[in-house]
Amino acid sequence: MKQILLLLCTLQHARTQPPQPARRHAPARPRKAPQPRPPPPRAPARLASSNASSVHTSFCADPPVRSFARNPRDIMPGPRSREVECFARFHEAHIATVPGDPEVANQMAGACCTDRVRNSKSPVRLVIFPRSHIEAALFYSNASRRDVDINFMGRIHTKQQSANRARRWILDFVRKTFTNASLFLDTTVQNPSTYQRLGAYDISVVEGRAAGFRPMGVMGEQQQNPCVMAKCSTDYFHRLARSRFTLAPAGDKPWSQRFFEAIMAGSVPILQSPQHAGRNFGEQTLGYKFLLVSEFEKRLRANGGVAPYCGDWARHNLDIFLRRQSYIQRRQTIHANIDRCRSEAFD
Repeated sequence: MKQILLLLCTLQHARTQPPQPARRHAPARPRKAPQPRPPPPRAPARLASSNASSVHTSFCADPPVRSFARNPRDIMPGPRSREVECFARFHEAHIATVPGDPEVANQMAGACCTDRVRNSKSPVRLVIFPRSHIEAALFYSNASRRDVDINFMGRIHTKQQSANRARRWILDFVRKTFTNASLFLDTTVQNPSTYQRLGAYDISVVEGRAAGFRPMGVMGEQQQNPCVMAKCSTDYFHRLARSRFTLAPAGDKPWSQRFFEAIMAGSVPILQSPQHAGRNFGEQTLGYKFLLVSEFEKRLRANGGVAPYCGDWARHNLDIFLRRQSYIQRRQTIHANIDRCRSEAFD
């Protein structure tokens, strides 16, 4: 009987308790699907960019260390170099004058374009260039797109056997290496009507007339125009400044003024021999960067026939040039313009 009463009490107590909610288990969080890794850069695009950079880097890698023979005999500069050095001294002595003032240019001509200056035997350690040439070269260089890969402007056939021998290699090099983006100007064309162009790059004859600045081809004109050899040519500096590289072969002497004029215009010279980098040991060891013909051809083959502009070389060369081969004391006084050059055309 007691067991029955206990059972009844238990049932009654269970009825009076509120029902307990069933325990719910938190739903399992779904696993995130692994995110796919981004694909690597497309190999062709990466390689193309790398190749373009490596072409420029390998072509414009520093040239070999040069060695020069110390020659005790100093090659005397020619009459043209004597006159332009006199122009350089005159410019700095009259720096306050208006650039391009014709009266000042005439005074300079009277002081510098004389037999006494041209035939001077005084020693010259370094060839010096005038402000007019430097400012014209910088004027064109600063705006240049360097659309010409290589240029040659100068004499090919002359009466001087030494110059002919020194430049015998040029025509073969031009025919083998020059492209439609090159520039060739032979300043010794005698008969324009029968002249045969070497290619689209040959501008030696334009509209039936011989073209080009000919400083060595005008010696006979000195009676009428004593300054004609030292004239400043805007066309000449414009063409140099368009060019990435300039052929600067030796002439009647084992050096060429064009080597320094190319540097002035931001173009890298190409020489047949390191000994053609100046008249003497002092000029040859200034530290200019240039390429020999064999070195240029080797780099050209290694880079698919493309000759990029070696701007670092050009800036390096110009810095040396302005410090060592001009009388300009303060670079902030250099004004890149062609006013002085035009006033010194001496036409």
